[in-house]
Amino acid sequence: MIGWLRTGVPLVLTLIFALPLTVIARNRTIRGEPMVILILNMTIILFLFNFTSFALSAIDVQYGYDMPQLLCGMLMLIGVNIFGGFKVSTFFLALEQYIAVVFSLRHFTIMSRWVKRMVALTWFYIGTLTVVGLVCHHLELETVAEFDIRVLGIGHEIQKCGWQMIPNAFMVAFQACFLLFSMLTCAILLYTAYQGFKHEKRIAKGDVSHQTRRFMMRFKSFKRIVKLLVIFLLIDIIGTGIHIASRWFTLPPVFLNVTHLARVLSLIVEYWAYGASNTIIRRAVRLFFGFRPTPEESEIAPWAPERTPQIAPSDQLVVADLEAASDN
Repeated sequence: MIGWLRTGVPLVLTLIFALPLTVIARNRTIRGEPMVILILNMTIILFLFNFTSFALSAIDVQYGYDMPQLLCGMLMLIGVNIFGGFKVSTFFLALEQYIAVVFSLRHFTIMSRWVKRMVALTWFYIGTLTVVGLVCHHLELETVAEFDIRVLGIGHEIQKCGWQMIPNAFMVAFQACFLLFSMLTCAILLYTAYQGFKHEKRIAKGDVSHQTRRFMMRFKSFKRIVKLLVIFLLIDIIGTGIHIASRWFTLPPVFLNVTHLARVLSLIVEYWAYGASNTIIRRAVRLFFGFRPTPEESEIAPWAPERTPQIAPSDQLVVADLEAASDN
């Protein structure tokens, strides 16, 4: 029963994340939006993480829960580091929100220049940590299970391939990086909210300039998600800190399981806030299934690029003047 759950849950999640991945991949129009590219990157990461988890569980069941330690360690490290890339992708999405609110008119120009670099840096992080983890595994450094027995006196009944087979030093470093990106993301969101509210107060009531309208549209979109994101990011930060502390202090297993579930919930909320609640993504999903978009989804997205006025070439203006003169 447990084996089927370990295999079935990641398989279901893989299929769930395959939906937005397919929608974005098939819709070339929305891929022109920088934020959609970042959401696509985050979706690919979660899809690959769940697919890796499914493959690991299926192989473990096939081996009768006696998978070779080398293969188990490699698959676990690949899966863990792909998941770490999710936190980096949310950091760049928070940075995109900051640019959208603080630099409203230059947002599209800035993001068009940086979005590919953000995606590349995310995968560079994943690749670098994976190589470091594999080196630690190849050097046969002390695993989490071995560390717990030596330092904490806790024995693990390892009957399946699990994270206890990962080198302990690498696991602590991974959790520290995870905590760092959560804190940076939370700080950026709070600073963006502070700058947005400060600018909102400076706007005169009768000022309806184009710049003001663009700012208000983007800040309204940001305010919908910021409170929820900050709350669950704080939960994630506290939970990660507790798990790092558990490497040196014995904590009740029930307490660790509760904090782990809270962290999983916070990550789901993060994806929903950035991806599933995004107006462009929701509209694309509706159209994919043949439904009409809602009036809100039919509006131009607040992060759409500025439309510059079309100026006729000088020779066309001369011809128009000559035609007008001949008519007179």
